[in-house]
Amino acid sequence: FFGDGLISAARDDAAEVGRWWGTIRRREGGTLRGRSYEADVVAVDAGGDVIALGSCKWPGAGNEDHVHDTAELDKLETVREHLNAPGAALYFFDRRSFSSRLRELEAERDDIHLVLADQLG
Repeated sequence: FFGDGLISAARDDAAEVGRWWGTIRRREGGTLRGRSYEADVVAVDAGGDVIALGSCKWPGAGNEDHVHDTAELDKLETVREHLNAPGAALYFFDRRSFSSRLRELEAERDDIHLVLADQLG
């Protein structure tokens, strides 16, 4: 599993790594709506607690407009809340780039980690 190697490179306390996807029901504008969400990487510790969630974007050639941005942050924060894992770190793995706003948030917050492909060794 691709995400296993990514999170293992970043965390040494992950006992198991997998993915999560499902429908999360939230109130939007007064209406309860179900939307599909996905976490490309979910890491749990030996006690079964979620310690990290990750988003992986690996755009190929010809996709120069791609930028990992705060929309992915919003998605992971929603999944983190749904999984009742308020202390879980949020990892963003990308081949190319991150938006300037996501970089600013990484500098401001301890729970956001941005990892480019060349940092994985």
